[in-house]
Amino acid sequence: MKLQSREFDVLYKHGRRWHTPAFVLVVMDAPSLKWGVIASKKIGSAVERNRAKRRLRALFRQAMDTLKPAAYLLIAKEQIDRVPFDQMVRDFAFALAKCGVSTPHKKVLIGQNNHQNTL
Repeated sequence: MKLQSREFDVLYKHGRRWHTPAFVLVVMDAPSLKWGVIASKKIGSAVERNRAKRRLRALFRQAMDTLKPAAYLLIAKEQIDRVPFDQMVRDFAFALAKCGVSTPHKKVLIGQNNHQNTL
């Protein structure tokens, strides 16, 4: 389920954060799984922002079955277009573990069935 606009503000202000070279993960406990992505104008043109959001959505969808119910926000950084997708997957798995929301017995698959690598 996607985050509502008022939930973005609460999550952004009060959530746990983990920074990576390509994005920032913000997490807050919630009764159900909710998520959203942000790519500001700092990323570049509309085309570049849309590409960044596609990559973040692909990243989230790939790991969805390993996530605990919580509210997740992925915020694109300016470096997102320079970081390979495989590295983003590894960073996302590490960030999830650091924020305490990844199920320990499941791992994010790295590089398997990843047609998103070419984004």
